[in-house]
Amino acid sequence: MKIIKINITCLVALLSVLFIGCEVDYKDIDTLGKADSGASEVSINLDLFVAGSWTPDQVAASAGELKVEKYDLFIFKVSSDGNYLEYKEMNITPDASEMVPHNQSIKIGNRNIVLPTGGTKRVVVIANANDKASYPVLCSLAESTKSDFSDVTVYDKFINDFSIKADKQQTSPFIMMGNALVANADMENIGITLAPQYAKINIKNKAAGSETNGLFISSVQLKNVPESAYPFINDYSKKTSRFVNYEVNMVDNGALEEMIPDKLYLLYTPGTSSAAADYRVTVQIKGKKNGVDFEKEFPCSNPMYPGYLFNMILSLSGNEVEAEFVPNWSDGNFSISGVHLKNNKMTFPFTADKFWGYEIFWATNMAGAVSVEKQGNESWYSITVEENLVRVCCLEDNTSGRERTASFTIGLGKKKETVEIVQQSMPSTITFNGMEWLDRNLGAVLPLTEENITHSDTYGYYYQWGRNVPFPTFGTVGIAVSDPGITIQQAHGMKEFIVSSSSSTDWYTAVSVADKTTTWEDRTGSLGNPCPEGYHVPSYREYQTILPYKNSAGIGNFSKVDFKINSAEVLDDTGTLYDALYVTSAKDEATIYAIKKYQTDGAYYLRLRRIKTDSGIYLRIDKLSGNAQSDFAGESADAKLSSASAIFNSATTGMETIYFPAAGRRNNKTGELVNQGINLYSWAATCWDVSSSGIYFDPLDGNTRIYCIAQARSFAQTVRCIKNY
Repeated sequence: MKIIKINITCLVALLSVLFIGCEVDYKDIDTLGKADSGASEVSINLDLFVAGSWTPDQVAASAGELKVEKYDLFIFKVSSDGNYLEYKEMNITPDASEMVPHNQSIKIGNRNIVLPTGGTKRVVVIANANDKASYPVLCSLAESTKSDFSDVTVYDKFINDFSIKADKQQTSPFIMMGNALVANADMENIGITLAPQYAKINIKNKAAGSETNGLFISSVQLKNVPESAYPFINDYSKKTSRFVNYEVNMVDNGALEEMIPDKLYLLYTPGTSSAAADYRVTVQIKGKKNGVDFEKEFPCSNPMYPGYLFNMILSLSGNEVEAEFVPNWSDGNFSISGVHLKNNKMTFPFTADKFWGYEIFWATNMAGAVSVEKQGNESWYSITVEENLVRVCCLEDNTSGRERTASFTIGLGKKKETVEIVQQSMPSTITFNGMEWLDRNLGAVLPLTEENITHSDTYGYYYQWGRNVPFPTFGTVGIAVSDPGITIQQAHGMKEFIVSSSSSTDWYTAVSVADKTTTWEDRTGSLGNPCPEGYHVPSYREYQTILPYKNSAGIGNFSKVDFKINSAEVLDDTGTLYDALYVTSAKDEATIYAIKKYQTDGAYYLRLRRIKTDSGIYLRIDKLSGNAQSDFAGESADAKLSSASAIFNSATTGMETIYFPAAGRRNNKTGELVNQGINLYSWAATCWDVSSSGIYFDPLDGNTRIYCIAQARSFAQTVRCIKNY
């Protein structure tokens, strides 16, 4: 693209935008990087979160550490011409915070923003800046007064010049940052998580005693602390830094083992091989050891990473006070972490995922290349080193009838960690309404029980409709744009999430809408479906036997107490038309009662409940057998609701129950994770018109809904398999 200033010699200007009378080459916001950044106006939604735990032990953050008073928002337009500040908004007041299910984070708000262009964006959010942060001169594209936009803030300058200053002990609210690259701004939701830009030290006195015996602490002081930090670059060699001593913290009761918690915070302190000693924060401890006054300074770990909780453990060795930092990286350290890594063990489902698997991240202050090595010759799994992470994948379904294990090492130089991996065997089934369902979603490692239902390990893999490639429930995935040249066979050999174009809701665009297939297997042919042998993706009709029938008659919404009889429900292969009686509760109770095959010998009762707990939301469906006389007594909706509730509450035997988690899904335009812990989406194998159907469960809008609904096939959603019969 050509970029030159606007030159007007002999022309007529209309509204300072349309130039008539000569050939003009110009550059404006819409054309800036148009070839690779998109020019159409888009609306984006930003979901803002605050990380609720400390690395590496996932200790919960305190209320003061989670507090956000104001935040600043910056969006940079990414293009081949440069990354320009397109949008900025300062001093935004967050919404009331709410806990996020399944983890310790909190949500502080949502922003809907209209941008003049789509395409790739860099989003930066900085919270609690106040007088602690120093920004470069900020000028957005819309504020520019230069025809070549030379006065607009570019991303590189922003990250190199942004700094945080703390010349004294930091207190709540603490400065936090979130920074994300968004591949496509035209998406439903963009999640940004704010993380603390400081490290925390807790002091533990393992020799706690009294003023006359053991170790008694009277004061603690952080010394040689950075006065400022450059969080985007984390490199003090590029900046001149000053160091300060923080004020003395008096200890209320120096005989306690846990001392001054939630008080010692310091900015990121880099460690370098050339000048590490210059950057070492020290902790000065004063008190008494066995009745004798002492004063001693202890060097901290090197480096002190932001977002990390460091435990300083004090002890007495003879008559000497000693301190151990955990984690301690002063002599070279290599540590690993990951969502699925617990005590250096990873548990995989029986289902293979040869592309994405689980991720292990590392942190180190040493130079060199990270290496991995298998401890056996197992071929059923792979480990690969990628940029900043190690990816572990199970390459085969485990059909052996028993779980299998393996181990490998990951490390740098002499520092190594051993990781054990376990792949589960084929899970059990449960019987519900005459069908055998897997006891979990495909790709989940926990069964769907009352105890587990809100745990993220029950989500399983996500699948795009008619494509047997699993996508993970955590992290980001690579994307490819839908293209008529991508065949079914090619799509099943690709790891990328295929995003739909603006003109299509399908990832497969080689055929017209009129030629769309009607079942999963029609599309995949010999590739089959993602379920294990002997199982299948539930059909739309199978789901209709346990959910409100379609929703064309308004059944399945509940915002008030109501009832109705729905006719012409097709629930089996005979094509018989059945009636069904539905009764809905008020929204607060979030319950739908139904009698399927109403007034026939095969009638049965259903109760569908949206249940909300402190740890999350889920769908529970209960079933009781009935007969031709089964009914909800009374003439009014309230009476029928009372009767329906009494039938289930009085049942002592014969009740069947099935659970579905609110697992969310991946957005069809971006591949990003959306609505985890909030909404339930699960595929059916058969179509409803040109889309595909399944469960859709959205408890947060004005009319909570539980019903089967058509979904665009390029979304990635969960699958719950049923045994063939």
